[in-house]
Formats: sequence, structure tokens, C-alpha cells
Amino acid sequence: MELVARTQPDVVLMDVRMPEMDGIEATRRILGAGHGHVPRILMLTTFDLDEYVYAALRAGASGFMLKDTPPSELLTAIRVIAGGDALLDRA
Repeated sequence: MELVARTQPDVVLMDVRMPEMDGIEATRRILGAGHGHVPRILMLTTFDLDEYVYAALRAGASGFMLKDTPPSELLTAIRVIAGGDALLDRA
């Protein structure tokens, strides 16, 4: 979260499952930090579970994709999110 505050990226790629803090909670904290700059967050996971999609969206994520998405589609998704649109790519 400090890195996001310091670098102010347009888009953050966030993993649902991470050590120490999961991506859902990290998303909540980043978007609720009140640093002025609010990045768009694209949530990534290997687990195709509806509960993760709903939790990510409730936390404020702008999009949700599976990690096995082809690189060209991932780049397109990043551009979509950066442009201010939302994206859900479910298999």
C-alpha cells in the first residue's frame, strides 16, 4: 500500500491470495486510504469462484480476470481499466 501511495500508478494488478494480507483487503485499504490519487484495480486469481468476484467488486476493484488469461487479453484489460471502464472476464 505504501508503494501505491508513493508511485501513484493508474492501474494495480492485485492477486486475490497473497501472504500476510489477501488482495481483497489490500484493495479496500488502497482505495480507502484517502491519498488523493485513486488507482483502478484489476483483480487476478487462479480460482474461478463467484465469491471472489463479488468480494473484489464490493472492495472496489474495477475488474476481475483469471491468471491464465492470454497476455494480449490481459494488456487489453489493463487498457480498459485504465480508461475508466469496468471489466469482468469469467470463463
